[in-house]
Amino acid sequence: MITLRCTRKLLDRINKPIMADPVPSTSLLGDWYANVISLPLPVRSVVIFTSEPTRLTAIVPGRGRTRTTADFQERVVDLLHRLGLPSQCIEREAEALADVQVARTISRSVLGSMNDIAWQIRVRVEMSETYQAFSLEAMEMELSMLLHSPLKYRRPIDIARELCREHAKNALLRSTGNVEGRATYTH
Repeated sequence: MITLRCTRKLLDRINKPIMADPVPSTSLLGDWYANVISLPLPVRSVVIFTSEPTRLTAIVPGRGRTRTTADFQERVVDLLHRLGLPSQCIEREAEALADVQVARTISRSVLGSMNDIAWQIRVRVEMSETYQAFSLEAMEMELSMLLHSPLKYRRPIDIARELCREHAKNALLRSTGNVEGRATYTH
C-alpha cells in the first residue's frame, strides 16, 4: 500500500476519497506526492509524482482526471525497470502500488523539490519546441540524476538503489533466521 499525497489543485480533479489519517506506506519508496503542472504549450499538462524519501519522479501526461492512478502505477514500474533496479525490488514496489490511498500533502520539503522538478520540466519542454519532441522517459531519467539539497545533495537513483539493497539484505537475513544481525529499515 502507498499513500499518494496530492496537492489541492490535483485533489479537485481526481475522484478518489481523501484519507484524513492514512495507513503508513509499505512501499520501499514511501509516500508519493502528486501535482498537475501546465506546460508552456497550448492545452498541455502533466501530472508529476515524486517519491518522498528518494525524489524519484514519474511523469504522466494529462490533467489528472480519469486514469491518473493507473497511469501512475504503470509509469513508476516502467521507470524502475529503466533505472535497472533489481527485479525483487520492482516486484515489491508493484505490489505496494496496487493499493493506493489518497491524502493531502504534508511535507513542504517535497513540495519545494516538486517546484524545482516542475521548473526543470518546463525548461526542457521549451527547449523541445513541441510537446511531441519532448520525451517523458528521457525527462524521468534526467530527473533521477539531479542532486537534491533535501537529500544532502544526493541523486534519487542512488537513494533508490540503497533502499533496494537494504531490502534485499533484510530479506536474506530473515530467510536465514539471522534476527540479531538484521539491519533496520525506516523511511
